[in-house]
Amino acid sequence: MDDKEKQQKPVVVKQFIANWYEKHKYNLEFNMWDYVYRFDYQEDTSFKEWFNDPKTEPFKTLVNMKQFGYKVEEKLYLVRVKGIKAGEDYLNYGSSNKKWYFDNRINGDTIKTYHTQEELEKAGFGWMLNSPGVEVTEVEEG
Repeated sequence: MDDKEKQQKPVVVKQFIANWYEKHKYNLEFNMWDYVYRFDYQEDTSFKEWFNDPKTEPFKTLVNMKQFGYKVEEKLYLVRVKGIKAGEDYLNYGSSNKKWYFDNRINGDTIKTYHTQEELEKAGFGWMLNSPGVEVTEVEEG
């Protein structure tokens, strides 16, 4: 796959970026200019912090969102049942046998311990997200 094909994939962004984009996409060029022009007066938000970080390439990201579309990054959760023996207390999913079970918290290619809300709900584990006997932690993959 060459660089051109890589760029044509939808951009994956956090929800606060998608929110700003949706509000300003119909006149994006002007709205980006206006945001920078009035930067010192912008409200302190996650978007402003992201926009001000040169590593995030905000102009490139917003333009690519317009050109190639975007997807909102899904939150991932680590699910641990309280009071269960350490090392056997995390919800795991084996992708080879397609079975759920409890084991350690090591996330890998064939054993997943990081789950989306949709995956948990589809498997009947949505109740775990709000249970006092379960510790749910949001994680960043990588």
